[in-house]
Amino acid sequence: MMDAALRTCSVCSEAKHTSGPLCGYYASNLSKCKECIKTAVKLRYRENHEAMSLYERERNQRPERRAQAIKTQKRRRDREPQRYIARTAVGNALRDGRLKRLPCERCGATVGVEAHHDDYSKPLDVIWLCFPHHRERHGQLVEMGLWRTNARVEVEE
Repeated sequence: MMDAALRTCSVCSEAKHTSGPLCGYYASNLSKCKECIKTAVKLRYRENHEAMSLYERERNQRPERRAQAIKTQKRRRDREPQRYIARTAVGNALRDGRLKRLPCERCGATVGVEAHHDDYSKPLDVIWLCFPHHRERHGQLVEMGLWRTNARVEVEE
């Protein structure tokens, strides 16, 4: 087995593989490694937040992007029907006044509070958490093995 070719990134000066499973470069740009490109994009978004937000809103209205979003949403619903049913039940209950959005159970925040289901078979049994605490809760569930991540696994044929 031959070693994959190494190339030095023009930004961080680290030598990284140019092909194979450890590839550190995008095929369209072999002068900067993936990590340096990701860092530059994040910085550009942070520095030009308003312009980039406008660009993303306009981009998401394009027919091909809308079609892709619908396709992704259908796949997610088909993959986890109980989750979809539970989330819809919460939305309907909020709309109908059968359920009331409460402050975050961890910090008491009242803005951006989300419903968290520990058990999708009990759709209206929710914990109210702000966005950061909701993400933290899912991190804890992943560590305990009670929540699957959306990691993509590539299978060699």
